Amino acid sequence: MRYLKYSILVSKLILIFSFLNFYNSDLLSSEIDYLEKAIDFLSKKGKEKEAIKFATKALENNKISKAYFIRAYAKSSLARNLDVSKYGSVADFKVKTLMEEAINDYGRVIKLEPNNYEAYLNRGNLKHNLKNYYGAIGDYSEAIKINSENPLAFRNRANSKNNLNNYEAACFDYREAARKGDEEVKVLLTKLPLVIRCSSKK
Repeated sequence: MRYLKYSILVSKLILIFSFLNFYNSDLLSSEIDYLEKAIDFLSKKGKEKEAIKFATKALENNKISKAYFIRAYAKSSLARNLDVSKYGSVADFKVKTLMEEAINDYGRVIKLEPNNYEAYLNRGNLKHNLKNYYGAIGDYSEAIKINSENPLAFRNRANSKNNLNNYEAACFDYREAARKGDEEVKVLLTKLPLVIRCSSKK
């Protein structure tokens, strides 16, 4: 199964639209400025560390869900794009640490915004990539409770179930993702091995 999709475009759009609401919030002007800079750096390739820096500055006085989200997203992006050649034998540890820190920040977002679909989805993706498939399934299930019409959580939950050899449950989720418009999953369901595993489990 190909590397499961991150909701990258969705997350970036959410950050942009969320920023439009900063001026209608109770945030300090300095916090707004830090968040604006963090989003700007996040939109630039290779500037994740700068995004993390300014998101952290925005959190110096208040717990701000958007700042935690930005920082989590930047850390997970940094983990995906890390130049492992620079870290030698500790590269895997560095990637794992960044992903675990991102998981913790998404947890902070969820504590402040219990119905944040993207936070559950992204945290589930990170857990999946750390091979915590049961944890990932739990997060995808929470995302589905919040928004049952988005196929991505169904697809990703199916991937985690598939990795646990729970093929019947995975097939159910793949079919749900297809029914909700995931064109790639529709194609996957016509190919081996899913055509064998899922054809008799309708």
